[in-house]
Amino acid sequence: MTYLKKFNIRIWTRIERMYSRQSYVIQQKAYVFTLLLLVWFLLEASSLYFNIASSMQATPRAMIFLDMIGLTAGIAAFILTLNGHYEFAANAICTFFFFVLAAFTFYRMNFFYSYGVNPAMILFVLSLAFSSFFAGRKVFLSLAIPTVLIHIWVIVLGSSRLPKDLAPQFFSYSVNSSVTILGILFFLYLASNVANRAMNKAEVETAKNRSL
Repeated sequence: MTYLKKFNIRIWTRIERMYSRQSYVIQQKAYVFTLLLLVWFLLEASSLYFNIASSMQATPRAMIFLDMIGLTAGIAAFILTLNGHYEFAANAICTFFFFVLAAFTFYRMNFFYSYGVNPAMILFVLSLAFSSFFAGRKVFLSLAIPTVLIHIWVIVLGSSRLPKDLAPQFFSYSVNSSVTILGILFFLYLASNVANRAMNKAEVETAKNRSL
């Protein structure tokens, strides 16, 4: 048996023990969430290493600072999840993602003024997809609404500052991105709603079977 397989079994055994009173769905979510945190840890550690190894002039100190915060947040969420606090850890990480992306949007507004495209919007949608699966419904909605507002704010602000030669590209970006974001949010909400109802019904059926 390989080391990775043994490590995987140890993670699942720990999750199964800490969430023994939770449904199997919650156990699986906590397990997958833990594995994703490990991947995140490796990515953040690699990014931090290369940013520190490069010259300070080539790498803004803000990027190194964000890498350090991201690495710390990932480790904290990993420890919390393994100790039975999956829901809190997932909600906190999803909220952390949102604030990082919001900060990145404001930081790169000059890029938007130059090209008429917000490079962080795809990451916003990916973050919302992540939160719809792992975080609670209230957290998902509390992040989805500000995301739409930031998108509208960027469009309104950009419409008054972009060069005229970028007007066609900006119009196309505004329409396509708005329709895409609203459509994805709608389907993510429906999928989350269906999953929660199915999970609640399964828990009720399980409780009935145990009482028999």
